[in-house]
Amino acid sequence: MSWWIVLLLLPVWILLLVLVLIIVGLLLSALPIRYWVIAKTGEETAARAKARYLFGLLRAEYIYENGEGKLKVKCAWHEFGKRRKSAAKPEQPAQEVEQETDELPITSKVKHYYNTAISIYTKIRNYPNRPQITALFITYTKQTAIHILPRHLHITGEFGLPCPATTGQIFAAYGVAREFIKTSHNRNVHIRPNFDTEKPIYNMQINTRGHILPIYLLYLTAALAIKKPIRKLIGDLIKN
Repeated sequence: MSWWIVLLLLPVWILLLVLVLIIVGLLLSALPIRYWVIAKTGEETAARAKARYLFGLLRAEYIYENGEGKLKVKCAWHEFGKRRKSAAKPEQPAQEVEQETDELPITSKVKHYYNTAISIYTKIRNYPNRPQITALFITYTKQTAIHILPRHLHITGEFGLPCPATTGQIFAAYGVAREFIKTSHNRNVHIRPNFDTEKPIYNMQINTRGHILPIYLLYLTAALAIKKPIRKLIGDLIKN
């Protein structure tokens, strides 16, 4: 008799499990992903970027020095992508290597994704409500970019090109953008122009940090998906 009760209550347990997973997922998505970037450009370009999630349980770090980049991804004490020492394999003949490189499965996957993206773009371009859909996607992109952009940005340095006119045009555009940068969160950019140089100069120090809330990105995506033109577009893409 007890087994029949368990079977009868099985849908209830499954529903409760799904609800618990949804609640846990929402709670995890409410935690911010914090990131930091420190970089310098010029004769010796170097950069270091770090990201943390779940109070540092998940960590990622990218270091670029001497023309080489290195990525580290850690979960607690485990490091992903760490190379292990292995016995040296005998070299294969040149013909066999060429055959293997010609038959890489990643090439077919890239072609498949590319053709899929092109077909979707073609359908959207020829869609009747294209202006409305374009406006919705532009708004979504702006809101996402504003959220992802760093809250704190500090850039100092010197920039110049061999052509003084080009340098002036770039700094004219920079002067307009600088007003926006200064009034957005805590951003501070000071770049000096150099009009008397025979070679490009881009000596800069960059220090920035910010955070990303996955739940807010989910909210923006859901708000976009429930719009009538987007719902109709998704339905037509699924049917086709």
